[in-house]
Amino acid sequence: MKQLKYEHAINFSRWSRISYKYLWICLTAIFLTELSIFFVKLFITGFSQHELPIINYLQIYVIRPTIINILVLCAASVLIEYFIKKANPTMQSLVLLIATLTICINLVFVHYVVCTIYAVFCIPILISLLYIDKKPLLFATVSSLLSYLHFCFFILPLKPEAARADQGFMEIISMVALMSVLFILARIVLACLSYLVDHIISKSIQVKQDSLTKLLNHASFYEQLTLFIQNHHQKNEGFSLIIWDIDNFKYLNDQFGHVIGDYALLCFVHALMNCIDKDDQAFRYGGEEFTILTHRNAAETEHLARQIRAEFEERSLDLSLPVTLTVSAGICEFDSDSFLGTHEFFAAADKALYQAKQSPGKNTYFVWHAGVDV
Repeated sequence: MKQLKYEHAINFSRWSRISYKYLWICLTAIFLTELSIFFVKLFITGFSQHELPIINYLQIYVIRPTIINILVLCAASVLIEYFIKKANPTMQSLVLLIATLTICINLVFVHYVVCTIYAVFCIPILISLLYIDKKPLLFATVSSLLSYLHFCFFILPLKPEAARADQGFMEIISMVALMSVLFILARIVLACLSYLVDHIISKSIQVKQDSLTKLLNHASFYEQLTLFIQNHHQKNEGFSLIIWDIDNFKYLNDQFGHVIGDYALLCFVHALMNCIDKDDQAFRYGGEEFTILTHRNAAETEHLARQIRAEFEERSLDLSLPVTLTVSAGICEFDSDSFLGTHEFFAAADKALYQAKQSPGKNTYFVWHAGVDV
């Protein structure tokens, strides 16, 4: 399977953990049910002459399937945690569905004489809905259907004649029809869930976006900055921050009006977006101030700053203003030995911007270093 549709918007790792934890609860319930049936037969109804000896019954119907289920779910739990660390929700869903299907096959293999037991093949289809994507649903439906048909045509014929009668032609047709209808209903549910998720994501983006520039806003900046710092501590990922300020912006607004000021802001945004790559994140911090979070080191970030400044100057000529628009920038690379958290780090980059704005003519950048007070 390819990437899940919403894996960048939804924390599927949390749902994967919740799912396999509930599977453990289900396994416990199955075990207690099997044990209860055994004790009812042992102390109340008794074992008939046609049934297995007590020890064999306990081994076949209680001990062996329980051990298999536990081993399957233990392996699934380890693999899911591995793929959570790898940030791979697609493989998490695949492991969970395969584990669920294996447990269902184990149940059917043990209790094939119970005609209603075959309905457990519908469970993987229902679980696939957690991932709000048609690919897990299709995988779950096809694998469940094939497993059921394989059991009916290749496993059941090896069983006693009396057991095969429970899954005759009409029963097989009915079960296939049930799973097909369940698949269609699941697609309808998926369509509704997709619409709701798209709507929520759209509203969330609107809340996090600046209405004029369509960049992420002040609040989003601090969310991402916190995340960058966490990744630095956990994965040793280096990153840098650039704070931008359009020079003499108040004068521009006062002299030429806010419409021209908005054009200047959009002109800078276009220059900025033309220079950064997909791994960089840009924000409108407020007013004429912008920020960029990038995984580049200080030297690479300096090069990026020069590119953006040159691009902005060139684009600003199209506004035909009597003044040349320029920007100043403060640059700071994160160092866990120098900064305790977000506020100290931002203060350092802001101090670097202040130094750049104090330069004659502005239109420059300054890189924070340990000799500059925060």
